[in-house]
Amino acid sequence: MVAVPLVLEAAAFITITFIVRRPRPDVPRLDESPVDTAFPSGHVAAAMCYGAIVIVALWRTRHRWIPVLLAVFVLAVTVIVGWARMYRGMHFLSDVIAGFVLGLASVLTAWWILDRAPEGPWRRHPPRTP
Repeated sequence: MVAVPLVLEAAAFITITFIVRRPRPDVPRLDESPVDTAFPSGHVAAAMCYGAIVIVALWRTRHRWIPVLLAVFVLAVTVIVGWARMYRGMHFLSDVIAGFVLGLASVLTAWWILDRAPEGPWRRHPPRTP
């Protein structure tokens, strides 16, 4: 569940970056990057993909405070990563928002796919029948 969202995110990120080719902000940068396009923020998308850990925790624990705490932590880290990428001159706000949406979509897509899989170690309940 953690690897699948990252793979989906990376594939979508590479495709979108190749198609859009949005230049980075015209400001002094604190970082160098071999990639010269800004849209979407791959760092923010990857940080959001770690939200999959929250789903794994939901599947594996009876304590509801653990997934809530993890969700707050993942959201905080994602916001901090987005802010840092803008501060360092690498992205516009829209790039960060798009990265957040891309990461969230990757996590939800992976969850949807894996939750409907007929078998797997994440199974807690019998598979749904159509």
